[in-house]
Amino acid sequence: MVKLIIIQQPLVKLEIEMAAGSLREEIFSDLQANFQYQNKELVLEEFQLVTQGATVTGQGVLDLALSETPYLNGALSINRLDYQVFSDWLPAVLPVSGKISAELNINGSLQQPEIKGEINSQNTIFSYQKTDISLDDVALSFGWQKGQSLVIDNLALVKDETVFDC
Repeated sequence: MVKLIIIQQPLVKLEIEMAAGSLREEIFSDLQANFQYQNKELVLEEFQLVTQGATVTGQGVLDLALSETPYLNGALSINRLDYQVFSDWLPAVLPVSGKISAELNINGSLQQPEIKGEINSQNTIFSYQKTDISLDDVALSFGWQKGQSLVIDNLALVKDETVFDC
């Protein structure tokens, strides 16, 4: 006789901890991530990546049960990450160097996400047609939704003691 076992609403947890390693040639000194899945909901309880003096942290929820389109609610924090990291992951070279810090919130469906946040860039150099534009600090508050224009709420540029704020 075969007995049928039915498991309803299982809870699946995944914890990742690495003291050192690399991702696509980017060396990190600490990686931690805790995931949980239950009732069509994937929760990233904690994410932390420490690399070359920079820290990236985040958490979020991907709800697969709300509708036909999965819904995302999450936050990402970046502290003093070198722009070179992005160049290593993108097919084109970024025309900017320096260190980026950011606080980002992502909400909405995967088809229509909304991203709001603040970005701060230190010791920034923009390269354009063999000309370098150097700034001490760039601060930007923004909002963006797929299919719509980027809305810049505030932009501040600092060079030496001169501040351009709009």
